[in-house]
Amino acid sequence: MKTLFLLCALLCVVGCREDVVNGTPNNTPVICPVQDTIDVAKEGGSYSLKYSISNPMVGAPLVADSEATWITDIDTATEGVVCFNVACNDSPDVREAVITLRYPSAAVFPEIVVRQAATNEAALVIDVTNVDYAECTAEITPESAEMSYIVMMADKSYFADSYISDSETLVAADETYFRTLMYDGITLEEFLAQSNIARQGDTTQRWEDLSPAKEYVIYSYGIDVEGDSYRRTTPVYYAVITSRLPERHAVEFTMTVTAEGPEVCVDVVPEQWDGYYMVQFVEDTEAGFVAEGEPFGSEREVALAESFFYVADHLYYFNELSAEEVMQQLGYRGETTIEKTLNANHKYMVMAYAIASEGGNVPMVVSPPVIEYFTTGGVEASTMTFEVDIYNIRPRSVDIRIMPSTDEQYTAVVMYASNLPEGSPAEQLDYICNTYAPLELSGNYEEHIDQLPPDTEFVLAIYGYYAGVPTTELNISLHYR
Repeated sequence: MKTLFLLCALLCVVGCREDVVNGTPNNTPVICPVQDTIDVAKEGGSYSLKYSISNPMVGAPLVADSEATWITDIDTATEGVVCFNVACNDSPDVREAVITLRYPSAAVFPEIVVRQAATNEAALVIDVTNVDYAECTAEITPESAEMSYIVMMADKSYFADSYISDSETLVAADETYFRTLMYDGITLEEFLAQSNIARQGDTTQRWEDLSPAKEYVIYSYGIDVEGDSYRRTTPVYYAVITSRLPERHAVEFTMTVTAEGPEVCVDVVPEQWDGYYMVQFVEDTEAGFVAEGEPFGSEREVALAESFFYVADHLYYFNELSAEEVMQQLGYRGETTIEKTLNANHKYMVMAYAIASEGGNVPMVVSPPVIEYFTTGGVEASTMTFEVDIYNIRPRSVDIRIMPSTDEQYTAVVMYASNLPEGSPAEQLDYICNTYAPLELSGNYEEHIDQLPPDTEFVLAIYGYYAGVPTTELNISLHYR
């Protein structure tokens, strides 16, 4: 009887604990992931994990999160599945992170380990095979012929100017740039394929019209593009093309400058230099002018060399001149005398610097400039007068004939009368000089002017013009059409 009583008591105890399983009340939600570890390829991509929930609560959502920045776009919209994206692993080390699953009233929040493989070998190899002043050639070899990738070149300053500091911001900038080039009705995948930006297999890429004064970066990375999605699948590999300006050595030039009014004569004698050289005049109103006593400096030397290169490169490649022909056309050799008419009443710097070609390539600046300063004088007033004939007047056209009394230089401007400000002739002349580029003329001049609007008053303004300054009073002819 005593035994029977104990058995009944034990059954009662067990019956009272039927709502407890493994230490958790059996009406409490329990998150049950299918796996506790997910292995991810080094390229990254889209992944998912499955789970179930025992004793779910009606309408309660599951939440998943991760502290890892390389695990993104975690999506729990589909019941029983957590989807997420993994960035490619640029590191030579395996990396791990966890995704935590959370559910209201659950006693335990499972943590699923995401383990991503390392990048042990280069997925892309950039081999720069040829570099000169204006061109560069590189061969790009992917680890797999099926891999899609892009290869680009950018001025090194582009990265700082665009606030690109890591692979992610670079890829985002590239994607944004590609999308600006797309047209309606095409996907990003189609655009990259049609424009040959997305590559497969071994590629040889050539870039032209480079500046030898600048540094460039060639970069390449694998991509996974489907429709309008764009994802990097490899580290970003790059090669730097450094400045290719030739070393500059001091070359002395003796320059003797004689200025009479705007007429200038410069005698140039190179010292121990039998090659070609440039002589360049810079007015005090121009951006390249350096005040007397101020050092020219290495930055200005680079800017000067780059400026000359663009001119020489155009003649060399587009006009197809040889290096010798380029230097003959642009420069001087041996002692020389240069006579020029410059703008009156301005200060000038005249620079002489050596140029040379290496192996028949584009000529380059090979010495710092030697600089002399001088000031031009004024221009005497002219007694020249003008006869003007306006004829063949039609609704939208007219013919003009200008007959000066001498062969001195002058200029003429046709303008709306409404644009001519009120004021004295001197004030009007000053306005015209500062507003309209001069057409330098001499002797009789005739022109047929068409495409004029009817019922409009026009002004034909004529004045003597020499060395950048007026030499006569303003001659105004009015005409109403």
